Amino acid sequence: MPTIETKVGSATSPRPEKGKGVIIAHLCNNLGGWGRGFVLAVDELSAAPRAAYQGLAKDHGKSKGTNANIPLGTVQFVETQTGLIVSNMIAQDNFADDHEDGCAVNYKALRRCLLITFHRAIRLGYNVHIPEGIGSGLAGGDQAEILKMISECVAEVETTQWAQHNNAHLHVTLWCFQDTSAVSYVPTDESAATVEDTSDDSEVFVPDGDDDIANWG
Repeated sequence: MPTIETKVGSATSPRPEKGKGVIIAHLCNNLGGWGRGFVLAVDELSAAPRAAYQGLAKDHGKSKGTNANIPLGTVQFVETQTGLIVSNMIAQDNFADDHEDGCAVNYKALRRCLLITFHRAIRLGYNVHIPEGIGSGLAGGDQAEILKMISECVAEVETTQWAQHNNAHLHVTLWCFQDTSAVSYVPTDESAATVEDTSDDSEVFVPDGDDDIANWG
């Protein structure tokens, strides 16, 4: 069975331990907007994930007064320190208000992003930390469906030929953040996010019609 546990706290609080790195995975929109919700907690961790994401948004058309069009399913890995990586997962299509059902989560893209992130983690031997409410807050997704997807993706990655051959297992922690007064949960104007992008060492995986991640194992 997949090793998934739930703890109380912030998904940005874990730090690499000796011999065990950490990937912090979170949801990003495809427009280039970074200024509300969990991303503010990421800002407290490091400025690098925001700068890398804003650079990606500019690469996909974002300019003053113009939104980006980042391909859904794109994953951007940003190393903030040795052994600590933030996975910017582009799986939110616009904003919740732009959808009749109030849900901006693209579940197909999210599944792809999770699989890419989990494949990277298991091969590095890293733990994965995710906010428990990923996609179910500002993005309006169904929390139960997303948590079920996380479990399914962990199981899928652990049953690949590579994982079986190397007896590799993936440990995922879901973090339940209960401090509603924290700055990361105070909505702010998207236009307030003005940090300029800088050169970075981020690694980007863009969806491709010929890219079959099911054959990675």
